[in-house]
Amino acid sequence: MFTPALLSSLGLRLSRFRGPLYLLCLMGLAATAQAFWFGAQWREVTSEELAMTEPQVDPEAGAELLFKELEIDDTNIRDSFYRYYIRIKVFNERGAEEINPIELEAPRDVRIRDIAGRVVKPDGTIIQLDKDEIFTRESFRYQDERWKKRSFSLPGVEPGCIVEYQWEEVREGLAQGVIFKFSSSGANAAYERSLYQRFTRSAYERVLTEWLRRDTREVELDDWSVEDDRAENTFAVEVAFDAPMYAQRLGGRMLIFRPFMTSRPANGPSAEAGDVRTEPIVLNYRNYEETIRVTLPEGFAVDELPESVVVKEDFGELDVHYRTEDGAIVAERKLLLREVTLPPEDLNRVRAFFQTRERAEKGRAVIIRVR
Repeated sequence: MFTPALLSSLGLRLSRFRGPLYLLCLMGLAATAQAFWFGAQWREVTSEELAMTEPQVDPEAGAELLFKELEIDDTNIRDSFYRYYIRIKVFNERGAEEINPIELEAPRDVRIRDIAGRVVKPDGTIIQLDKDEIFTRESFRYQDERWKKRSFSLPGVEPGCIVEYQWEEVREGLAQGVIFKFSSSGANAAYERSLYQRFTRSAYERVLTEWLRRDTREVELDDWSVEDDRAENTFAVEVAFDAPMYAQRLGGRMLIFRPFMTSRPANGPSAEAGDVRTEPIVLNYRNYEETIRVTLPEGFAVDELPESVVVKEDFGELDVHYRTEDGAIVAERKLLLREVTLPPEDLNRVRAFFQTRERAEKGRAVIIRVR
């Protein structure tokens, strides 16, 4: 296997390689850097590089690193972008065999994207990496720590060719690696369980993705799992996802966002304020608990959290809490609606309950850059 971390094990001496290492810290406009990365930008392979027959650093190396470029763009308040470009010369069969597969590994809160690769044959023929040949899988998991790996094999690698590939890493995004867990019990658990069993895994994943995208743009589902306890008649789904465009920027130092990125339906009275109701109020049973955890970007601290709310009525209970914990904002909401029929004169009391719920769940958190 071939990874950037294993270059030296292949005779690619990072401390003494032939080409320069470019570290470009862009301080200009983020839009300029984004435009640069629109599609793979390949530098011309020189005739001298194609004509090379022997390594310049280690005579025993089967392949040699010609250059490795890293471009960093940290002008975006939410994310930092790390763009890598690597070019390697292959000298013999051993070097060709050691190239593939190429593996790019990162923690779950770092997104690896825009992977591109190609092989330039000795006669100048170019073979591009097929996007369908790029694979993603989880490589490590321990408690709350998870790593993912993206791997691919470049086609047509042979002695004398040039191998090069690029990728981008997006780091420190506000809404990256969000963990959202919702649980149900009783009749609701039975309904959620039947919904889960009705679909294939891929179809249920699409259901989860559509649900997340209902209130939030550009959501990318990262991972999900189900906890089904039939003995206790509970059913829970935990999803991990990225939503890089969710936060709203305030000035140059603050971000504002809703910790509860998605809404949950709950039927309430539809009459407008001031209306006179003559029919009884019918409430359907509803019971759910949800927890969401948003890890703060490095260098940010919580400036303001929404108010926590607890409401108890004879027809239902509401508990919405916000807190900070280990560099993250944790938001929890619990709703219990009893299946009851109430007299029309309780309209204002019931309406106030649902209005309180809506305000509490739409509360916004403010975080501020401290360094």
